[in-house]
Amino acid sequence: DKDGRRERVHRHFVKVVSRYNWNSNHETSILPMFYVTDATTANGIIRDGFLDLSKNLFHEEGSVVDSSVPYGQGVYVTSTPMYALIQYNEKEDAILIVAYVLPGNVYPVIENPTGSHSLKGQPIQPSYTSHYVLIDMN
Repeated sequence: DKDGRRERVHRHFVKVVSRYNWNSNHETSILPMFYVTDATTANGIIRDGFLDLSKNLFHEEGSVVDSSVPYGQGVYVTSTPMYALIQYNEKEDAILIVAYVLPGNVYPVIENPTGSHSLKGQPIQPSYTSHYVLIDMN
């Protein structure tokens, strides 16, 4: 991108990683992330982990069940506790899960979810292990 937006998103991710001293000497970062869900899904995550949840997002043929996911296929978590609390307060009988996540090689998302190059419903970008999106909470 010509205006450096992807690099700015990546710098923001690096800033989030640097908040935690345990990441200073490791090639792979570990981040606390927040996930808001219902009791049934939370029990499944406790029993089977997030991997089982991500498998349920796809049909056997590999196509995404919910093509409305705006920034690509996967499990959506947040590194921002206040964003998680907003989601929590919007759901009846919500459960907040805090999990440590290894995001790996993140793809800094700048694509507009309604634009012509949207990642909506798309698989993760080649050679990356997760997507990282900045959300404006205002």
